[in-house]
Amino acid sequence: MAAVHFHLAFAVIVISSLSTPTSCKLVESIVSTRRNYLLKGHLMERLKITSSLSCAHRCLKKERCRSFNFKLLSKSQGVCELSSKAAGYFDDSLSEEAGWLYGQIARIEKRFFSENDVAGMY
Repeated sequence: MAAVHFHLAFAVIVISSLSTPTSCKLVESIVSTRRNYLLKGHLMERLKITSSLSCAHRCLKKERCRSFNFKLLSKSQGVCELSSKAAGYFDDSLSEEAGWLYGQIARIEKRFFSENDVAGMY
């Protein structure tokens, strides 16, 4: 039984802010990737897109997206599959497939600031 290890190919920190007049919500995310793997099933959306970074960005923008598969089909076009699930350590849905890139999203921190918190910082 071999554990699945994810290789960090790139990290993307996205700060999303949802604000009201008195509060702000910040979310930071990290993307880890594994070459020549893809997650089967749990497909939310399939897109034609130009790069793995664009595919990761699309996933990060969707709150329900937990992972993505990307495969470059030509020099300027690829396929991006957004998934509502991420692979576990011994997940049968994660398959070795040449040319694919599997990416998993980790939303690691959420912070909420109110007007009073911000005023106390100064």
